[in-house]
Amino acid sequence: MVTGAYNNQIHSKTNRPPNSLIFAPYHNSMTDIHYHYYIDDEDFKNEYDELLTNVRQHIIRGGHKIQKDHPFKEGMIVYRKILDTVGNNKKLVPRYEGPFKIHSINETTGDCQLIYITKSGREVMRRNNKLYYAYIKQLKLQNRKTDGN
Repeated sequence: MVTGAYNNQIHSKTNRPPNSLIFAPYHNSMTDIHYHYYIDDEDFKNEYDELLTNVRQHIIRGGHKIQKDHPFKEGMIVYRKILDTVGNNKKLVPRYEGPFKIHSINETTGDCQLIYITKSGREVMRRNNKLYYAYIKQLKLQNRKTDGN
């Protein structure tokens, strides 16, 4: 049942559903997706149709998923995780670099564009005005220490 729904979704490379590529002589439309080896069994065909409609409705309802909340907003100061630290020899290397200021966040993919901030607080871009990129899970909020004196 799930395989039928999955195999009728359009593939990104071929721009056609896999069922239309494999079983093209046996069915011509999305509603007629019965496999040729059980077409004679009417009960199985009806059960398959019912399961297929349930799976389609489930996929349609799940298409608009709720986006997970994250604490990051544009203009916040964050640190970006250094991803190439692997092995024993890099134990003492810092795990985060920065600070960065979040320039923009793509809410659907979670990609962030970052601007580097110097110790004096000045915003610096890379060469040719390129921004730094990071995924939301690679970011860490800057801890603001309040002076209690």
